[in-house]
Order: sequence, then C-alpha cells, then structure tokens
Amino acid sequence: MLGDLNLDLKNPQSKLSDVIRRLHDIENEELAGKAATRVNFPFLEVHPKQQQLLTTNARKSETFDHIAFFIDEHEKNLPTTDRNLAAGTNTVNSYSYGVFDFVELFSQAVHKKPFDELKKTQRSSLLRRANKDISDHMPIWVRLPIPGA
Repeated sequence: MLGDLNLDLKNPQSKLSDVIRRLHDIENEELAGKAATRVNFPFLEVHPKQQQLLTTNARKSETFDHIAFFIDEHEKNLPTTDRNLAAGTNTVNSYSYGVFDFVELFSQAVHKKPFDELKKTQRSSLLRRANKDISDHMPIWVRLPIPGA
C-alpha cells in the first residue's frame, strides 16, 4: 500500500504520548464493550533499528504518514503493538515497517554523499526537484508475514 496517508501532528515527538494514550483509551473502551479490538499505529513508535521516529516527508522533518491496524479478537495475523519492538529483527517472512527514503537514494546517486552532508544549496535543489517530479512525501511500507509460511 502506498499513498499520502496523513495523520498531521505538528510535533509528533511531543504529541506521541497523548496519541498513544488516546489509542489505548479507545482500545480499553472497545474491550469494555467486549469487542476486543486492538489498535496498532507502528509509525507512532520508534522502529527497533532507529534512534527516533521515522520521518516521512522529503525534508525529513515530520512524520505525517501512518498506517494503522485495527485488530479484532479473531485476527491472528495482523501485528499488535507488542510486535513493534521486534519489527525487522527476524527472518525475511516477518513483520516490519519503514520508509522508502528516496531522498537519501537520490543524494547518493547524484552527489555521491549522504543527504545530511550536502551543502544547503544542494539540499534545496534536490528537494525542489524531488517535490516537483516525485512527491513531498516518501512512501511508507509494511511487510506482513505470509500466513502459514
């Protein structure tokens, strides 16, 4: 699934605890109603192989795009929040999620160096071309295990 999947938080690092608390409130309300629906927004947590939240805009300054799983009591294959801690650390046929960082890819291809090491004018030029020709958002992805594999 690819798309412009915005959940617009102006400062996700500071709002994260509020969002997670509200999601758990929703989950607990559902559990109280015996619906037993679980909610998982993996992009609202730091990926186990990262030091901070994944940014999804081309400027690498915000995390706008999200995917959520609403998991009922009968669903066995969709990842619950507790599985986010091990995302991307197991076999090929395991749960993970991330961002396709085309900005870094283009920086390496055009300038032969990481985006963070570019001069301000080079970064501005690369972002302007990426925004015009491709997108101002980098695609997010989720890999789910194949059931029974």
